[in-house]
Amino acid sequence: MTGDEPAPPPSRQPDGCALALLAAALCVHAIILFAGLMPQGQHDPQGGVAMGIIMLLEIPLWLLLGAFGWWTLKDAGLPQPVLIGAALLLLLCAYASLDAFNVIGLTGRRGVGPVLALILLPLIALGFAAWARSSAGEPDRRRIMAASGFGLVAVVLVASVMLAGRDYRGQVAADRAEANAEEQRRDAALDALLASGDTRLEQLLEYIYDEGPPRPAGGMSGERGERARAGIQRLPSRQADAMRLLARPDGLERLEWMSGLNLAVTPELCGTYVESFGRLIGGLAAGNPGLETAVTGISRQDNNLRWLLAGGCDLLPTLERTIDAARRLPPYSTSPGFVEYLESLRAAPAEGP
Repeated sequence: MTGDEPAPPPSRQPDGCALALLAAALCVHAIILFAGLMPQGQHDPQGGVAMGIIMLLEIPLWLLLGAFGWWTLKDAGLPQPVLIGAALLLLLCAYASLDAFNVIGLTGRRGVGPVLALILLPLIALGFAAWARSSAGEPDRRRIMAASGFGLVAVVLVASVMLAGRDYRGQVAADRAEANAEEQRRDAALDALLASGDTRLEQLLEYIYDEGPPRPAGGMSGERGERARAGIQRLPSRQADAMRLLARPDGLERLEWMSGLNLAVTPELCGTYVESFGRLIGGLAAGNPGLETAVTGISRQDNNLRWLLAGGCDLLPTLERTIDAARRLPPYSTSPGFVEYLESLRAAPAEGP
């Protein structure tokens, strides 16, 4: 070929590397769509973990798309401004795709815009790169117009994701503000109760568990729970309030952690507790619809049972009745080790919480 002969047009045939990148990108894209948009991607027990893995797969997907685009566009003969615009739009599409999964995964709502963006944005990137390679040699004006069409569709999809994300973030901010206002309201209500001279134990109990279950050491979870517990410990009427509450049908459920309330183990308290506990024992009967509730209720009395036994409360007859009732139940009707747990309480009553 002499120096004045025109250079041959860029090849329109895809090579092996481009085909491998294309196949890999399509496979990853298919996996992401199946896991993220099918029901099992949203409602499985580890849905949050699944969505996190899917979002991690988005990173190699867009790296593959970028590599495929670079490999196919480097010899496609596109004008420099078109190549720069395509690179910038690819980055914007990658961000929009990740944001769309974030909106869908956290809200559980599959809006049309985010779903279409998830499906079409990677395909548009692949289609643009393949078109640019196959259209090599055509007039620049025609190619620029076609490239603008690809870009316009991508921009519309990206904008739909941005709008959906804006609405979602606005709702998150409103929910957070509402939650903060509720926290402040409950703090103010607790302050009013602690300052009042006629507060009852059951009023403060509402604040003990609202930030989580009690800690194993006997304290209550959360700063507000600790303040409520300290307030109960100072109540002059706490002993009488506890006995009155124990006599109610829901008394044992509400007083699951008496050891942290500065109560005295008195014969009167023991008698009231035994009477209330007897209602749970009565639920240990085969065929009783409340059997599961009774088993759960007894298991949740562990702290109270150990505290009362260590304080000298004679609960051995009550434990004997409970063990006898539990042994008469079918094996599948209680949790494994339930009877053994009751027998351990009977064998070591002197151990405190």
